[in-house]
Amino acid sequence: MYNLTILFLILIFVSNSLKIKNTTMDTTIEKQEFILPERKGDKPNTTSGLPHAQLTDNSSQEMLEELSDWVFTTYKDVHKRGSLFNLDFIGFIIDEKTELNPEWEKLQNPRDHWGREWGHIHTAPLRGSLHLWLPPTEANKIISKGWGEYHYLVGIGFYKPALVMIFAPRNKEDLEVIKIIINRSYSFITKTK
Repeated sequence: MYNLTILFLILIFVSNSLKIKNTTMDTTIEKQEFILPERKGDKPNTTSGLPHAQLTDNSSQEMLEELSDWVFTTYKDVHKRGSLFNLDFIGFIIDEKTELNPEWEKLQNPRDHWGREWGHIHTAPLRGSLHLWLPPTEANKIISKGWGEYHYLVGIGFYKPALVMIFAPRNKEDLEVIKIIINRSYSFITKTK
């Protein structure tokens, strides 16, 4: 009887420990750790006005196509269209059936609504850089690690610090990091994990 009591108490303890672990584990996008390596090399030259663009260290056409293909094969609810801001850019348009994160809509300027476009890739001759919306803390981390800079309109107060130009991938290693950033952006816009 004594052994059964001890076994029962151990089972209760283990069960409660598992419950505590499960109830305290938060896997939402806001709580997941966002780890990025430092970007190697010098910051590319960019414009200091509109259009906000990367001028040096642009992607090859092949790298741009690989990045674009990855986006539209990874996210089945994202459609490829000309951007609202320049029809030559490759716009990331979220399907009407996908629910948008209201926090994203709060970050936008009501005078310049992005609709369902959550980002775009710049095409030739500005190949490979992207504009993406991200949670402000993650936007700041991306910039501090050298992967991008705030959109010009953030600097003049038109947008909140959540719109970032991500520098063009120069090689496969850059491309893998940029995929992580795009995934974080998509997860924020759609509020998915």
